[in-house]
Amino acid sequence: MVRATIRGVAAGLVLAVLAAAPAAGSLLHGNGAIAFDRHRHHNWDIWLKRPARGAPAARLTTSPADDFAPSFSPDGRRIAFTSDRRGNYDVYTTNAAGRDLRRITTNPGKDAFPSWSPNGRRLAFASNRTGDWELYTTNANGSGHLVQVTHRAGVDSLPVWSPDGTRLAFDAPRNRHYQICVVPAGGGTITVLTTGTARNVQPAWSPDGSQIAFTSNRSGSFDLWTIALSSRALHRLTTATTAEIQPAWSPDGTRILFARKAGAGQTVDVMPAGGGAATVLTGRRGNEIPHWQPVTATRVTGISPDHGPSAGGTTVTITGHGFVAGARVRFGTAAGTHVVVHSPTSITVTSPAGNGTVDIVVTTSRGTSPTSPADRFTFQ
Repeated sequence: MVRATIRGVAAGLVLAVLAAAPAAGSLLHGNGAIAFDRHRHHNWDIWLKRPARGAPAARLTTSPADDFAPSFSPDGRRIAFTSDRRGNYDVYTTNAAGRDLRRITTNPGKDAFPSWSPNGRRLAFASNRTGDWELYTTNANGSGHLVQVTHRAGVDSLPVWSPDGTRLAFDAPRNRHYQICVVPAGGGTITVLTTGTARNVQPAWSPDGSQIAFTSNRSGSFDLWTIALSSRALHRLTTATTAEIQPAWSPDGTRILFARKAGAGQTVDVMPAGGGAATVLTGRRGNEIPHWQPVTATRVTGISPDHGPSAGGTTVTITGHGFVAGARVRFGTAAGTHVVVHSPTSITVTSPAGNGTVDIVVTTSRGTSPTSPADRFTFQ
């Protein structure tokens, strides 16, 4: 299968088949759905599920072609992935509902493993268009402006952006052994982070930029490790005899998704970012390359009007981000009433009785809005 060849050659690690059945904890603040690719009915597609116990998986793409390697945009609204639906492996994007499909690359070479820049404007990917697997970036809207980032014979693959958008981490053979490397996003000097004769692949940058998680067989079996960018200190996250591969950080930095080989297939599991007990999210099928959807944090950016009588009863429109159904609103320590969430950016609420100037705070499943001068309401 060409897809297996791409993944085996470009990633430096032949990955197996998996399956899906639920089991996990509740949703986490700042983390939305998880995307992953699944092999079912002799076909690879992109699937989505909530990281919650019992949550079903939903098929996002339905093409008879192979769709794999999903990556959420920084705002969580679009997914980039690899597909051969036009007879050649290219990079595509779709919205999180599986609509508005856009073909981003059209080169006769194979383009695979897209990754979004932190500002959502660029996509990095691996391609063999020159005969070697190299890294490239291009505009995420499909308008072009291609930049070749690496220029070295061999297999450079699986690029991931640093949170500040200045660098790309990737895996590549150096002195005949796969290592985790870093290069400026516009090209330049490559820094090799790992050493030794083990196979070190599949980098994943932590949201705070301080660490890179990766897969390595340096312990004898494939496990998850992290390396600190400042000290190069290594930390082993998993110790099971089964292969744990393909790490992906939660947007809030507290968890790591990964695929675990188990019997006839692989599961997608989640664990604390520092290591510890893992929870199985899917059953054994062809489940691979998980990625977590960023969720816009709850934030208040303005209120109107910003004052009202101390007796309460003022209808206040709150603007901001990350508003979802079930939101609660407080004026200082007193709860507002008649809360209506009109959109992710707009809420109306009736003020309670109160005195003085207070902060209007919105609490949702995504967290509680931080206070700022923009949310101050004065009772008169």
